[in-house]
Amino acid sequence: MRDPSRLERALETLSVPLAGASIYALAFAAERLIAAEPGTAALIEELLKLAVISAYALGGLASSAHRASLERSPLRFGRAIMLLCARRLSLALAAVAVFAAIENLAYFLAFPEAGIAARLAWSMPVHLVSGLLEALGILAAVKAAARRLAAAKGGRALEPPALIAAAAALLACCGAGFAWHWAANSLVSGGLGDQRYMLGAAANLAAFVFLATAFARRAYIGGMLHGAD
Repeated sequence: MRDPSRLERALETLSVPLAGASIYALAFAAERLIAAEPGTAALIEELLKLAVISAYALGGLASSAHRASLERSPLRFGRAIMLLCARRLSLALAAVAVFAAIENLAYFLAFPEAGIAARLAWSMPVHLVSGLLEALGILAAVKAAARRLAAAKGGRALEPPALIAAAAALLACCGAGFAWHWAANSLVSGGLGDQRYMLGAAANLAAFVFLATAFARRAYIGGMLHGAD
């Protein structure tokens, strides 16, 4: 299987800050246009993040399926697709981190007296947790697509329940991502004392570590060992 060229890698790397900046620009414009409340702002941002993560995943699926087509074994074919798509999803999550960093920088420039460290420690994990939830949902859909392609390559058919389960996982993860962001925005808009802030920040960090570990296991370790099986 052919590895990505240096030009392809450079373009993918360049796409990360551009995608992150695009999420911020579109979210800023939409939220200003409709004077969005915290819940609506969370929905707008999550829809934009989901669109970017999906675009990376779909591009990765198409590209990896083409490269993996050289693999004769259905198992190695599935592994190749999963690992290449995992890399693309990681780039999408990096774009989400860029968006969160830009959002915090813009807030600091507008309200320097508020400080940036505390807000960054709160909002960065919120965006990464919701992004990871969406990435895990999309990963389930990618795995189902990879299994279908691998099954077709092996002359088999994929059972419909597997596709239904993947669709349910995608919807559940995306809903959970929005709910997490909405809850965080609601807490902040209602005012946070030091104790509630510390508890919320600890919950954000714990959720981030748990989901990042789950993503690494499912996308990379699972992809390397089991592929689309």
